[in-house]
Amino acid sequence: DACGRVVAAYPDALEAQEALVHLYLELGWRSLATEKVALLERLTASVDDPLLRARVLHLAGELGLVAGPATDR
Repeated sequence: DACGRVVAAYPDALEAQEALVHLYLELGWRSLATEKVALLERLTASVDDPLLRARVLHLAGELGLVAGPATDR
């Protein structure tokens, strides 16, 4: 609930978005996690935070959304 409020108030709070992905996965909500990771992939493509980008790509890989680092845009 707290992450949802942070994301609603600050949609560019990428760490909160990432926390939601983990929460969705823990709750078994894979489709929501997949949607959120796809959004995070797009958002982090233009953010100068390589560590955050790497975490998002790792999550995407776990969900089968990317083949590997070669798909990093």
